[in-house]
Amino acid sequence: MRTTAVAQKIRRELPDSKVEQPLEATIRKWLVADDDFNLWFLETTKGKLDDTSLLALVEGYGNDQDSIERAWDDFRDQRIDAAVLTVRLETSITTMKALKEK
Repeated sequence: MRTTAVAQKIRRELPDSKVEQPLEATIRKWLVADDDFNLWFLETTKGKLDDTSLLALVEGYGNDQDSIERAWDDFRDQRIDAAVLTVRLETSITTMKALKEK
């Protein structure tokens, strides 16, 4: 079970991660998209979705967060390169946008 939000973990670890500027820009773009998604979720879903729709939304977001956390950990531990993390972050941004449109 996750005890810290992925975005909080990345914000905390980013200063010591020594990432190149293009990747850092993508990470910061993802952090903004994640904040936007969370705000949207809190403002628009409360009492407006049936249980099935709400669970599907939460599951989709949770799966996306798990993927980003694994990618970040793999990058931090030098198991994947910056290009792979960049693609995963961009994919996550697209996923969050799609979840908001459901």
